[in-house]
Amino acid sequence: MEEDLRPISLTSQVAKVMKGFTLESLMSEVAGKLDKKQLALPGISKTQALVYPCT
Repeated sequence: MEEDLRPISLTSQVAKVMKGFTLESLMSEVAGKLDKKQLALPGISKTQALVYPCT
């Protein structure tokens, strides 16, 4: 029975937490330097992405 059990690892949870910290710090550094035409950021709707080239 014990041979069928796999060890439990918390690596994926730690990686998710570290990814969140890294993303937050990178976004705070990069956000002011991005072009206004960069429409692939959170908070930009599909409608805004479609209308922007027309204006």
